[in-house]
Amino acid sequence: MKFWTPWKTQAESFASTATSGGTPILSTLPNDWSTWQALINGTESPTQVSRDEIMALPGFVRARDVFCSLGNLPLHSINGSGQKIDRKLFTQPESTIGRVRSVTMANLFEDLLFDAVSLWVVVARDATDYPTAIRHYKFGEWSQDEKTGRIRIGTDLVPAEDVILFESPNAPLRKTAAGTVQTAKLLAATANRYANSPQAVGIFKPNDGSEPEDDVIQSFLGKYRAARQKNVDAFLPENIDYVPGQMLTADELQLIGAREFLISEASRLTGLPSSWLGLNTTTRTYSNAIDERKDLIDFAAKPFLSTIEQRLSLGDVTPNGQVAKWSLDGFLRSNTTERYQSYKTALEGGWLTVDEIRSYEDLPKLNGGAE
Repeated sequence: MKFWTPWKTQAESFASTATSGGTPILSTLPNDWSTWQALINGTESPTQVSRDEIMALPGFVRARDVFCSLGNLPLHSINGSGQKIDRKLFTQPESTIGRVRSVTMANLFEDLLFDAVSLWVVVARDATDYPTAIRHYKFGEWSQDEKTGRIRIGTDLVPAEDVILFESPNAPLRKTAAGTVQTAKLLAATANRYANSPQAVGIFKPNDGSEPEDDVIQSFLGKYRAARQKNVDAFLPENIDYVPGQMLTADELQLIGAREFLISEASRLTGLPSSWLGLNTTTRTYSNAIDERKDLIDFAAKPFLSTIEQRLSLGDVTPNGQVAKWSLDGFLRSNTTERYQSYKTALEGGWLTVDEIRSYEDLPKLNGGAE
């Protein structure tokens, strides 16, 4: 089989548009993001994707990390007088297996984000029969009977009194992000096809109507390639014309636009500012960074924070008269000057004592608690 004939036909077509002022063949490809988006969205998307598929997208990785970092916030049991009650369950939930609190809470937030549900099983209790330790089970390691609501781990039925089930009011990201993940896969496939089969840099075209044999063509191309690799000019026979190609840029391929689009989609689906997910912004300042922290709590993280507080405040976990409460002050006032000014105002107004303020800063009480 001779390969020169199709090459010749392609070269003649390419040359006719390139040399006669016409539009190059490759420039007729769609060159705007809306066109690509319309084409891609015409593909049927799955109704649900896996965590691994979502985590293959950098924007969602960052979103997951932001939400999981909230697990480092202090969580306290507060009585009717507003006093903090030390609860081992809140400070070291999986103490029986030596797992640090930050990992346990990160797993909880991740479950709520991706699957809208998370399971803790009580494994230890105090003398008053309230939980002091739990075991977190990954989503997929357990199942729930649709009729009775009972939980099974493998084939074992978990006693109802040992179940602490967290349920998010939000839809699971594994469903809401399915279309975005499918779009990302198609974009990646398009980029891979271009990388693996790039367009020709240029085309050699005989100008005397001849059709060289395949071995002659391969020999010629090999010598030309070798000369270019040595950074020396190559020689073209008199009967060969060289028609340079037009390489598409990253902008023309919409690779940059595609990346920004995926980050924007991650922002919309998670409620996080796009600047937190890696999208460059030129207007971000310290002032609006603090506002973004407030927005994170009020709009993006509130469903997760509230469902955790409310579940842990129920009577099977926390004694009557107490509620579970996140301490958000340090997160919302990360600047030392702002914190100290707030403490000064609270102290002068009689809302906080010196020891209460010191506890917020992880400092010991003064003189055994005397004011």
